[in-house]
Amino acid sequence: MRLILIAQLNRLDQSEIDVIKYLGTSTTPVTREQLRQDITISSDSKLINVLQSLQRR
Repeated sequence: MRLILIAQLNRLDQSEIDVIKYLGTSTTPVTREQLRQDITISSDSKLINVLQSLQRR
């Protein structure tokens, strides 16, 4: 199982990894705006693309 997880994480780009780390450590729900500001993604459209990419995986 660990090898599968590592293989999947190796396929992610840095923005996707940042989002996963942020959401994984957050103890409360966050808004899209909080997420965008806290992990410094340049625009809402980029964040939406990252979230959609993660959803497909």
